[in-house]
Amino acid sequence: MKLGASLARRVMSIMLGGILALLNAPGAAAEETSVLDKALAEIQYQVTAIEHQPGDKVKAYARLVEKADALVQAYPKRAEPLVWKGIALLLQTKYAGLKALPNVFQARRLLEASLTLDPKANDGAAYLTLAMLYYQVPRWPLGFRSDQQAEMYFAKALEVASHLDSHYRYGEYLLAKKRLPQARAELQLALAFPERAGQPADPIKKKDIRKLLDRIGHAARQAAAAPPETVFGASVQPAFSKP
Repeated sequence: MKLGASLARRVMSIMLGGILALLNAPGAAAEETSVLDKALAEIQYQVTAIEHQPGDKVKAYARLVEKADALVQAYPKRAEPLVWKGIALLLQTKYAGLKALPNVFQARRLLEASLTLDPKANDGAAYLTLAMLYYQVPRWPLGFRSDQQAEMYFAKALEVASHLDSHYRYGEYLLAKKRLPQARAELQLALAFPERAGQPADPIKKKDIRKLLDRIGHAARQAAAAPPETVFGASVQPAFSKP
């Protein structure tokens, strides 16, 4: 049960951390895009409704997975339905816990499949989601955690699109790995982006980014104030001292 709760918390962090809105992707006829966009917008609305309304969220997300799967079947050459089905599966896992662990693996496959169709769809949302998955899920045998894979997907996400979310999440990852100078640089880049119309979570994200930057500043001040021999948490004999 503890492992299941841990997995659920990690998935919650990934999904509620702000997966990009997957709308208005280019590359299809205008009529098809309009119909698909409306369907994706409805799924996005239902995610918000499920999160904020009482009821059996596991069953609610199971129904949403079915709706997303219908879009996958109807638009086999589009990446967005695959990504949204993966998101719905991950959100279901948040509430179902360890018994829904296969959902995480299925979501990974869906995200990877979307990349074969259009890796640039929706500003690289699939790359960013995979990066966060790879560094937050448990390690083998329960999960597939891999810092190397996370780094690769973060790099690809930033290559496809430089925006608030990509720099924020990469900075968050670097901070978790105690790479403070790099984390500060990425978070400052994220903070510099203007808040986007239609993205009410942006002010909340910027508030979180400022908190992370405060943590980095506090850690830097502590390191500067510490005696040289204790900066790295252990006593170190100066080279010129006698044994």
